[in-house]
Amino acid sequence: MVVRPVSLLPIEVETLKAGEKVIVTYSTKPGRPLVSSIQPAK
Repeated sequence: MVVRPVSLLPIEVETLKAGEKVIVTYSTKPGRPLVSSIQPAK
């Protein structure tokens, strides 16, 4: 999993799942990362 440093939320993380690249967008609360959306990368 490669995290791209960004200054503003939401954070987009590129990860490979079952051989497919997907974009996981999530926002953070104190101590708790919350996944808000998972979609295929375009």
